[in-house]
Amino acid sequence: MIDFCTSNVRSRSDVVQASRLQAWNWQARCLPHPLNRHITCAEVMKLRHAQGTSLIEVLFVVATSAVVLSGAAAHFRTLRQTNDLTDARREALQNARVALDRLARDLRAAKTITSLTAPTNTAGSITITDSSGVNHVYSLVGSEIRCGLLAATDLLAANVKSLSFQGYDGLGTVPETNPGGIDAVQISLTASIPNSTGTIPLATRVRLRRQTGGACRSYASYAAAYTTTLGSGLSNPTNAYGAPNGTLARLGDTRGGRYSGFGPGSYTGTVYCVLAGTRLYHYKNSLQLTIRYDSTVLLDKTYTNSDLAPVHGLLGWWWLDITSTRKSWTATDLDNLSIEVRDPGASKTQVDFDCFVIRSFFDPPKTTFIWADRLGKLVNNWQSPANAFGAPNSAYATGSWTNEDYQSFGFAAPTSKDEILTVAACVQGYVTATIADDRMQANCAPSGKGWGYGTTHNLVASDLNPFVGFLKQGAITSDLTNDRVWAWGDFGTYEARFFLDRVDGADAALWADAVGWRVLCAPSGGKGISQWSEK
Repeated sequence: MIDFCTSNVRSRSDVVQASRLQAWNWQARCLPHPLNRHITCAEVMKLRHAQGTSLIEVLFVVATSAVVLSGAAAHFRTLRQTNDLTDARREALQNARVALDRLARDLRAAKTITSLTAPTNTAGSITITDSSGVNHVYSLVGSEIRCGLLAATDLLAANVKSLSFQGYDGLGTVPETNPGGIDAVQISLTASIPNSTGTIPLATRVRLRRQTGGACRSYASYAAAYTTTLGSGLSNPTNAYGAPNGTLARLGDTRGGRYSGFGPGSYTGTVYCVLAGTRLYHYKNSLQLTIRYDSTVLLDKTYTNSDLAPVHGLLGWWWLDITSTRKSWTATDLDNLSIEVRDPGASKTQVDFDCFVIRSFFDPPKTTFIWADRLGKLVNNWQSPANAFGAPNSAYATGSWTNEDYQSFGFAAPTSKDEILTVAACVQGYVTATIADDRMQANCAPSGKGWGYGTTHNLVASDLNPFVGFLKQGAITSDLTNDRVWAWGDFGTYEARFFLDRVDGADAALWADAVGWRVLCAPSGGKGISQWSEK
C-alpha cells in the first residue's frame, strides 16, 4: 500500500523514492519503540536535500547575490563620490581662505590704496602702496588670483570664480570710489569647487591701519574766519588764514583778534589728541592766548619773553596740547574752537602770525617715557637721588622745600624716527604737602650749563595739589614743547632739572620714584604726519 507522501509522485525517481519509503516504514514496524514509527514527508525532503543541490537552486542564489552586490556597489560608488566632493570643497575653501587672509593682511598694513576696480567688476584688481612706496598688485586672472610687485605675476590661489573690491570712507560705512579717500576695503571672493558646479562665497572688510613703518592719521585744520576782539584788531588778519605761506598778520600795541573756522574735515570718529598751534615771529613783550570751545574757556594764559624765547627773532611753530581740556573729542568739535591772541595789558606786544591751526589725531599717539639713568652736572641736593633712576619701582629720591633743594638728571637718547609732538619734564611721584605759595620749577638745558640757561617753568600749588599724598602719586609734568624744536638726540644732551622753592609756609617734600621726559609722538617712519592726513 502506498503512503500519502507517494500519492502525488509524477516521475520515476519519485516512484523509487516511494518504494524506499515503504521499505523503511516496514522495517520501522519491526523495531521496538521509539523507532517504531513512520518517516514523515519533511524528513524525506531532508534526506533528498542531503543527496545534492539542483541547478535551479544554484541559479536562484547567484541571481539574488548579483542583485545584492550590485546595490552595494552603487552605494559605495555614491559614498566615494560624496567623499571626493567633500574633499574638493574643503580644499577649495582652504585655498580661498588663505588667499583672503593674505589679501586682508597686506591691505591692513598698506600705506595707501593706489587704485582698484569698481565693485561690480568680478575680475577685480587692486593696487596698494606699502610704507616704502612700493606698489603691490592683486588681480583675478582667469580663475587664478595673482599678485606681485608692479604686476600680478605670482599665483596666490586657483579655482576662483570671482573677486571684487569695495572701498569705504574713514567710518567704514559710506562707499568710497576715490582711492585717496579709501580707509577700509571689503573683499568679496567666490571659490569654485573642482569637478562640480558648486561655489563658496567669502567676504571680509579690512580697515587700513596705516601703521607699517609708523603712521598716525591726522587732520590739519587752518583758521578761516577772524573777529576783532580788542581795539582795531590785527593788521592784515587774513594773512593768517590757511596753511603757512610766509604772509604775516601783526599783533601790535593793545590790539587783539580771534581766529576760528577750523573745519572738522570728513572724519567723524574719535579724536585721541588735539593740538592748537600757530606759526609766529616774536619781537617783544608778553602774549596772552585764549582758546575757547564756543563760549567755554579751555585755556587762558599769558606767555612771557622767556616762554617765547624759542621763536624770538625767528619764524617758528608754537604748539599747545589741549587734549585734556575736554573729557572727549570728536572731529566735529573742532568747528567750535577759536584761538584769541592779544596784548595782556599795555606792554606793547609785537608778534607776527603766519597761520593758526588745530591738529587732530585719529590714532592714539605713542607716549614714550625716557627715564633718567645718571645725575646731571649741577650740585646734587636731593636725598638718594639715584633712586629716581629708571622706570618707577617704589624706590624714592626726596627733595625738601625746607632746603630749597634742586637736582639735575641725565638721560640716554633713544633712536627713533617718530615725529615728536609734545615734550614734558616728568616726575613720577607725589608731594607730602603744598600751600598757596609753594612751587616747583622745571628747567631743561644742555649738560653743564647753569640753572639760568634755558627756559624755566613754574608748577604752582594748584598744579601740585592733585599729587598730594602717597595714594595720589602720578606723573607731575611741566610742558617744555616750545623750549626748542626737539630731536630725539636732544634727550641725550639735555638735562631735566627740578627746583623746590618754598616761598612761605610749612615744610614739604617731593618724593620722586622716577624722573624723565614724557614724549608724545606720532609714528611716521620719519616721513612726516602730513603724508598721513585724513582726507
